[in-house]
Amino acid sequence: MLKKLLYIALALGLCLSCKKEGGDTPGPAPDPPTPSEWTIGGRVTGSDGTSLSGVTVSDGFVCTQTDADGNYYLPSALTDVDFVFVSTPAGYSAPVENALPVFYKRIDALTKTDGRYKDVNFTLQKINNPNRFTLFLSGDPQPRSSSAGFDKIGYHSLDCVDDMCKDFKETAESLLKSQPVYGIVLGDICHNDASLFATYKNKMKNNGFPSYHVIGNHDHDLKKIGDKESATSFESVFGPSNYSFDLGNVHFVVIDNMMVTSEQRSSNGGTDLADAIRDDIWQWLSNDLKYVDRNKTLMICTHSPMFMRAGQKMASRGTVTLDGKKFSNHYADVDNLIKDFKKVYAWAGHTHTMYNYVDTSDPRVESHTVSRVTGELWTNEYEASGTPRGYVVLSYDNDRITWKFHPIKYQKGKHCMTKQPDYKYRDWNYVDGVAKMKADGTMDLDDSYQMHIYAPGTYAASDNTVYVNIFMWDELWKLPKFTFNGSTTTMTRYNKNNFCFYDMGCNEIQTWYKTNNSTLKDDSGYSIDKTNCSTMFSAFVQSSGAGKKTGAVSVVDRFGNEYKQTITW
Repeated sequence: MLKKLLYIALALGLCLSCKKEGGDTPGPAPDPPTPSEWTIGGRVTGSDGTSLSGVTVSDGFVCTQTDADGNYYLPSALTDVDFVFVSTPAGYSAPVENALPVFYKRIDALTKTDGRYKDVNFTLQKINNPNRFTLFLSGDPQPRSSSAGFDKIGYHSLDCVDDMCKDFKETAESLLKSQPVYGIVLGDICHNDASLFATYKNKMKNNGFPSYHVIGNHDHDLKKIGDKESATSFESVFGPSNYSFDLGNVHFVVIDNMMVTSEQRSSNGGTDLADAIRDDIWQWLSNDLKYVDRNKTLMICTHSPMFMRAGQKMASRGTVTLDGKKFSNHYADVDNLIKDFKKVYAWAGHTHTMYNYVDTSDPRVESHTVSRVTGELWTNEYEASGTPRGYVVLSYDNDRITWKFHPIKYQKGKHCMTKQPDYKYRDWNYVDGVAKMKADGTMDLDDSYQMHIYAPGTYAASDNTVYVNIFMWDELWKLPKFTFNGSTTTMTRYNKNNFCFYDMGCNEIQTWYKTNNSTLKDDSGYSIDKTNCSTMFSAFVQSSGAGKKTGAVSVVDRFGNEYKQTITW
């Protein structure tokens, strides 16, 4: 215990000694450890033998940087250390195995000599076009075994992962001709079944680009005692669950903010874990960020949203209980740590719904939650927020960052029930496993589909209002406009139940399964949610007599792209 306390004091001491007043840039790196201090050492080079200086190396607790010759000397206490890893610098990439970046060495695979791990070297590949890249941000693929009870309700979830991988590969192929492509999967890689990690990895290996992974609550193996130990099954496949890397002028940090506490372990199988950052993870994060220029863009990737969720600020900036003891969850500490960065994007999954928020009075920190890439958890149909199955495609081009929602058009899975939903409100049908838009029957579901329009009479027969769900709308988008009979009206954001409403396409699916599936009918955990969509807009339609009518909704996103869709009723 005394050794561990000394270790924590050393880590915090290094952090405090290197914090520069004002915080605009990181403070000067500490002097290299003396020969009596360092326990892990090596060299970081490019694949051409070039020495890489200023590269951050960590053991998951303390950090150091390479010197002018690419050498590093890490003063690790070697207590509870499982990995040594580099924060891959801009312009370089880690080796890739089975589509997973290998930026780490496992301690148990290294040889200790005279009490030290020596020559722990890293070789990184230089990137040809470091100022452009595309990033696929997805959340909660969460496959279950095909023999699982809930997987026999809608579509087989493993088949939906196949659909995801097929779309990843196809979307990346043209992009890779001109720029690197990466993926970040924001947790819940599998659903309470660590044996599926290898299956998932095998499905991802031919995507053509490397993907980083965040650990989610369903990825913690509750057969292991202790929060740190519950991550070992995930880490045996994907490497450290807390790490960082640079792409362009962006510093990414990946953080495990799902904690197994005594209370969660004893109830409901422990899958709804506490929102918290463990003490040692906080140590690592503060030590990592002390080396990062505050003029860089910071992207925080967690499983659970840390700042905003479904229209409400995350209030849990206090304490959690682990083994009967209360301690800080470090969320307030993170707020303070990142306050000097000029721009912060926080990306998360976990809620299975799409939610994007920008506080226009202080737009420095943005919150973005992506919907479940493989569809609703038990049915693999619509999301709770009404989006199709899909993911976010983020583009970086010389410091300009843009993104859009990308729907997945493939449906390999066979419906597991004999009776089928009517799909009255779904805008497409599947023809030979490919989504074709109902409007013409030939156009594939693609990136032009950024919203879902509902005609007057959809929510109530007497309601002469048109509604639209704009999947990734946030406060930096323009308000949508509705054009009908030559007149254009600015639409109003729906403001019921704390500005939430529900998407009728999602409601149709939930109602159908709740009515027709014997398992879900009696399951209190599966409900028809009518307060699950914060991106609904409406416009009143003046009556214009009998006969078919056509209107159009147009909206301009935060990046200047205009999307337009028509509706006939």
